[in-house]
Amino acid sequence: MNKAPLESFTDKNWDSAAAGRGSMSVTTESNSHSAAVGCQSMSITTGPNSNSTAVGYQSMSITNEPRSDSVTAGRRSTSVTKGPRSNATANGHYSKASVSGESSVAVAVGSGSKVKGVLGSLLICVEVDYYTEKPLSVAHGFVDGTTIKANVWYTAKGGKLVECEGV
Repeated sequence: MNKAPLESFTDKNWDSAAAGRGSMSVTTESNSHSAAVGCQSMSITTGPNSNSTAVGYQSMSITNEPRSDSVTAGRRSTSVTKGPRSNATANGHYSKASVSGESSVAVAVGSGSKVKGVLGSLLICVEVDYYTEKPLSVAHGFVDGTTIKANVWYTAKGGKLVECEGV
């Protein structure tokens, strides 16, 4: 049996998928893609052009490269990106979106949802009624270090970003 050396896979388009209760999906290298669907799913990618999606109750999605995207949907979902020009989107009750690269965007939609970012990032948070799931207000701001502080959690209240606890 002829086995290819590991180096032969570094130029491949990596994909990963997991489905089921407590599922997890991990990819790495060039053009990484990852998707996890499940009750407590998690998706992690670490490629130069990373994409990550996690759907499910208490889902989490993490990316770690420039221009990477992280999307989650589900109650208590968390979306985290590291790297400049990255996007983190979280949708669901008590969801969180966090970016730690300049010129990045964090978006959270849901009741009790939160956003945070570093200097030079854009934060967008949508306040949603817990019972009707109807949008109540949208708040957004540019992290300038004065009006909107870096690495501080914010939530939407009456159309304004308001500091809040991160946990």
